[in-house]
Amino acid sequence: VSVVFLHAHLSVGGWLMAGLGLWVGIIPFALIAILIGQFAKPEFAQPLFMVTFLGLALLGGLWVPLDILPQWVSNVAQVAPSYWLNKLGQMGASLSGNALTPALVLGGWTVVLAVLISWRYRRDSARA
Repeated sequence: VSVVFLHAHLSVGGWLMAGLGLWVGIIPFALIAILIGQFAKPEFAQPLFMVTFLGLALLGGLWVPLDILPQWVSNVAQVAPSYWLNKLGQMGASLSGNALTPALVLGGWTVVLAVLISWRYRRDSARA
């Protein structure tokens, strides 16, 4: 869409980095959804998904640039996976910056969430 309507130009490396960042970067968000599904009652899952992901989008700087918000919001945002996925996307688009930090943070989120999901699954399986 960007190429056709906005005439965006990226090198092959830029497209590869953006694509890889997208695929790897969405894993923590899929795991957040699974974790919410494990804890929430069915009637509350969808509203909880919406609030969680809308909050993450705001903290990631996807709606409003973080530099116009109070400094404490920017500090809190740097813990959110959406902030780092946004950074990774910006790096892919500009082919600048070190992708190691966003990759490590998103990888950390992935590991922690996978451990929580596994723990919850085992706990629920042991009760059955």
